[in-house]
This record gives sequence, structure tokens and C-alpha cells, in this order.
Amino acid sequence: MNSLFLSAYAKASLTDIYVYTCETWGPAKIDAYLDGLFSMFEQIEAQTELSRPMPPELELDGYFIRIQRHCIYWKQFNSGEIGIAAIWHKSMLQGDRLLAAFGVLYDRQ
Repeated sequence: MNSLFLSAYAKASLTDIYVYTCETWGPAKIDAYLDGLFSMFEQIEAQTELSRPMPPELELDGYFIRIQRHCIYWKQFNSGEIGIAAIWHKSMLQGDRLLAAFGVLYDRQ
């Protein structure tokens, strides 16, 4: 299995998702929602998910997959390592935010 890491953007998103879901839907919902996200991370790592390539106009080498109301944006490096760039709600604008999030992944190498 490949190793997987989360960028600072992805970690911040998990915190935001946790806080918002707890405040809006209660603690029971957050456990199920986070379990779903972490399960998707495992599927990405095992390469059993059905991710789509990033749109060509963004000129980003990476993939995205939707899970419930969020999208997970990720990239696999030549080393096999997988970086989760961001986890954003489907309603959030992407463009420049995605460029910044993927830039953080490249800065890590």
C-alpha cells in the first residue's frame, strides 16, 4: 500500500467539517461523516476508488472524488506517495484555492 499524507489545507478542512457538523447536526452525525471520509482516504490509498482527473483547464496533475457533499482533491507522486491536497464542500469555488492547495503538496517534496 502507498503512504498517504494530508496537506495543511486538508487538515484544516477536517477541523472545519468537524466543527460545522457537530454544531449543525450533532455529535452522532460527525462520527459517521468522518468515518466516510477516512474510508475514502483508504480507498484512494488502495486505488479502489473511482476518482476523476482534474479538469484540463486547471493544469493540475491530480484527481478528485466526491463523497456526499465534499470533494477530496489528491495527487499521486512518482514515489507512490499520495497527498490529499484539500477537502472542500461542493459549493466552494475551486480555481485559485486548488492551485494553492496543490502547491503545498509540491512544496513538501
